[in-house]
Amino acid sequence: MSESFSLQPIGFVRSSFKSPREVPLQGGRATLEVLPRYAEGLEGLENSSHLMVMGFLHRAERDLLKARPMKVDPSAPAKGVFSTRSPARPNPVSLTVVPLLQMGGLLLEVDHLDLMDGTPLLDLKAYCPGWDSVFSAQHKHRALPGAVDEERLAACLGRDLENFMGPVAHEARARWGLAAVLVGSRRLQADPRDTSMKVMVNRVDATTEALMALTGAAFSNGRLEAHHQEAGLRVRFERQGRFVELVAVGEAPPREVAAWAEAFAVKAGPVE
Repeated sequence: MSESFSLQPIGFVRSSFKSPREVPLQGGRATLEVLPRYAEGLEGLENSSHLMVMGFLHRAERDLLKARPMKVDPSAPAKGVFSTRSPARPNPVSLTVVPLLQMGGLLLEVDHLDLMDGTPLLDLKAYCPGWDSVFSAQHKHRALPGAVDEERLAACLGRDLENFMGPVAHEARARWGLAAVLVGSRRLQADPRDTSMKVMVNRVDATTEALMALTGAAFSNGRLEAHHQEAGLRVRFERQGRFVELVAVGEAPPREVAAWAEAFAVKAGPVE
């Protein structure tokens, strides 16, 4: 087999992000402009709520084999690029799952795309939730919650939550779950999906579902305990002999991420 081969773009990204540094960690709104000769290939794509977008990172470095999460925690240890989402890699091809907001001719409006303006598109595929989603998957992040500022951590967790719950992720009960995970994981200095962390909540509703989405805790893996009680929201995290218990203050979580810690009465200590 030949050591090299060529690919032709099927279109280009149009967005307000003119450089890689401008692209938000969680991506943003963009238009996928497909070239006219590929128009027939778009038929039926409107039946999918989400797409897999493959792009060619034309401005990425191609001679690096180790990278750090520069947008998250530049002090984190470098790892091999094949174990990271770094754009710097021998063949800088990206794969992003995005919601399809609207289609009009050769233009596809999407959100949460992490590609800059002018990025060549290599392929589009319909996303199949039952086949492409692996809720039980695990990935150990290099940056602990305490090393990431609250706004960025909330943005990352919020993207996870929206992927799992859709529009419900923006409702108050789901946001309580998001706030609890952010505060609890920072207090325990643990990855929210740490498989040794248990989650207990006095709700069986959208808050419980949000906790499941963000931590991977479930009844099936023994990490989730949920009871329906009428008292105020109470969430407890336990990990490696220590716990953090959060009791919600008020009826709705604050809009500002910086105020989330004050939205709970916090109790912490060793597990008895």
